[in-house]
Amino acid sequence: MIYVCYVKPRKSLRLVMKDPGDTSFVLGISILRDFSQGIIRTSQKTYINKVENEMT
Repeated sequence: MIYVCYVKPRKSLRLVMKDPGDTSFVLGISILRDFSQGIIRTSQKTYINKVENEMT
């Protein structure tokens, strides 16, 4: 989450960011982690399915 706070004078802008924790999906990419094997996998399966459905 990004919170935008206006600080006086209004010419300056301050961004406050919070860390929501581990992510599993971002920008259409699925992220799968296997900590026991030290593996991070990424997949665009959702995007591929969406494009495929639009073409049919």
